[in-house]
Amino acid sequence: MIMQASDIDPAKDHIYAVGAEGSVYVPQARMLFDLRWLGEMGARNRFQGNTFMLTMAYTIKSFRKAE
Repeated sequence: MIMQASDIDPAKDHIYAVGAEGSVYVPQARMLFDLRWLGEMGARNRFQGNTFMLTMAYTIKSFRKAE
């Protein structure tokens, strides 16, 4: 059986989320830390809960000239 996009009914499967996000850049370590939280609600035919994401990024090169 092959499923097509027309076989999926969006009224049967959905979820809403609202949350907050914050970022901190540490220049000495050249690192960016980002924390994101999403609280899910209004789930229909899905699990409902919370999502937490932590992102860490390292700056390889700066575009600013060294002084």
